[in-house]
Amino acid sequence: PRHSSPSRRALLQNLAPALAGLAGVLPASAFENRLPVDEVELKYKTPRTKGPKPTDLGPRAGGLLKPCTDGKPHCFSTSPVTFDDSDLYEADSGPAEEWLVSPFTFQKPLAEAVADVRAAIAAYPPGQSGIDGGGFSTVSDKVSETGAYIYVQFESRRKGYIDDMEFNLAKGVCHVRTSSRLGYTDSGVNAKRFNWFALRLGSRPGWTAAPIGAKGHAEYFSVNGLSEQEALNPKAKL
Repeated sequence: PRHSSPSRRALLQNLAPALAGLAGVLPASAFENRLPVDEVELKYKTPRTKGPKPTDLGPRAGGLLKPCTDGKPHCFSTSPVTFDDSDLYEADSGPAEEWLVSPFTFQKPLAEAVADVRAAIAAYPPGQSGIDGGGFSTVSDKVSETGAYIYVQFESRRKGYIDDMEFNLAKGVCHVRTSSRLGYTDSGVNAKRFNWFALRLGSRPGWTAAPIGAKGHAEYFSVNGLSEQEALNPKAKL
């Protein structure tokens, strides 16, 4: 019979704790495209906290999405708050909310625009700008003759926080929403994620997409300690 050499046995013994730690870090629910587990995750095992999934996401009338309604600087949406009360029509609502940003637009058939969005999602690099190291997954992808809705979940690397991002395409307009579920601030995560897609899609023929800058969003940039250079220059940061 073949016996393992002492050096081989020693190697396997040394690897055993690391493999056990790896199993503890990667729960069954972890996204498959997450960054590889590193020494920090092996040494400091922290509970992974997704946060409760919002129950009111999804496409809305007029091609809109949910606005940002919790008053916290961790959300951006291209869809404004709408009012049903006719008495509020054309009322002076004051300055625009900091979370409200411009929708993307496309001048091409809906099917081609949807393909562009799907390709951008598939190309998204977990860990870009130091965010979303936990990977991502498309939860919903629905297309009809008049519109399309795509919903993606992104996960933070260390603690497993889930952020929700939606795309709603109709009549040449792509409404976008990206938001954290937990916490008050987001360390600039949602601006960086929004800008990656704005720059990616904005470079495609037929698309117009403006990234988020500090102008009009000064409080968000300030409380999240985010510089405009960090927000406007998405890059890989593993």
